Amino acid sequence: WTKGRTGAVESHVWNDTIRGISNTIYSNTQGGQYFGSGYYVTSFNPNGYTQSDNAAGNYGVNGNGINYVSWNWKAGGLPTINNDGSTTSIVSVNQAAGFSIVRYRGNSAANQTVGHGLGTGNIPKLILFKKFTGTSDWVVYSSALTDASYRIRLNDTAAQDQTNNPFNGTAPTDAVFTVAQNAGNVNDNGQDIIAYCFADVTGYKKV
Repeated sequence: WTKGRTGAVESHVWNDTIRGISNTIYSNTQGGQYFGSGYYVTSFNPNGYTQSDNAAGNYGVNGNGINYVSWNWKAGGLPTINNDGSTTSIVSVNQAAGFSIVRYRGNSAANQTVGHGLGTGNIPKLILFKKFTGTSDWVVYSSALTDASYRIRLNDTAAQDQTNNPFNGTAPTDAVFTVAQNAGNVNDNGQDIIAYCFADVTGYKKV
């Protein structure tokens, strides 16, 4: 997650191993995924990542003379198939760090559950959702909200609301999270969705 701090208008740029290099989404917009061959992150490495020398401008990560900040989480290497939920997911998981990246396809069916791979005792306290094959809000589940019928949005300044009850009022478990039938941003039929999941780890991380 990279953000230019000194440019005129700099977007929040997201790259991850499951969607693949050069596939970029922006958490300050509703836009879908943008593929820029040779732009943005060009490889994920054992000791970090490589970014392109061409990725300049308002949507870049390496503009000449611009100062950047970058927040990074290490998941679990190669993606694996997860069948814990009623909807199959593809996950990259670091259980010890309480972090997973989850990709799944929406189906607009009621009360769908999606496996996140965090494992026994690791219940997500924060999940960031983005439908990346189409236009949508970034939907946020947080245990700090009133209850699991509420959401907030990364790309909007509005307070918490219950629009479409996206999680069907159901808090995540240590195996799955729930997405509602009529919540297109998290369960749109035929659309691919990425979810970044964060759980507490005693002595290491607190959401």
